[in-house]
Amino acid sequence: MEVAYIELYGYVPSLQKTFDKTIQEIKNAEIEVHQATISALQDVLPKNIDFADQHNVGNKFRSVAEQQREQLRSKIEAIATPLREKMLNLIHLSDEAILQEASREAAMRVKSGGSADSGRN
Repeated sequence: MEVAYIELYGYVPSLQKTFDKTIQEIKNAEIEVHQATISALQDVLPKNIDFADQHNVGNKFRSVAEQQREQLRSKIEAIATPLREKMLNLIHLSDEAILQEASREAAMRVKSGGSADSGRN
């Protein structure tokens, strides 16, 4: 996503606000899920303190970690969707349209799947 943004920045500097907001929200989500993971793992430990059965304790920890990983993946997907849609709209503009500021700005307002002079040359 960052590489695609860098490629588009020269054409659409106004995309920076959306990009910066998206990156900050992803960082916040990572921190939030990291804290939730720590808490969830600490909750599992007292309930499974029988270290004689290390295999099952490890499996429970891995299960909690996998749930948290999926939660983070879902959050990042939701956070990144608006930026990704704007970038895809811009990428699909024709060569002529991407050089026109009005076309670029219109593309950033259209939901993905819409049309904003998207005939690609």
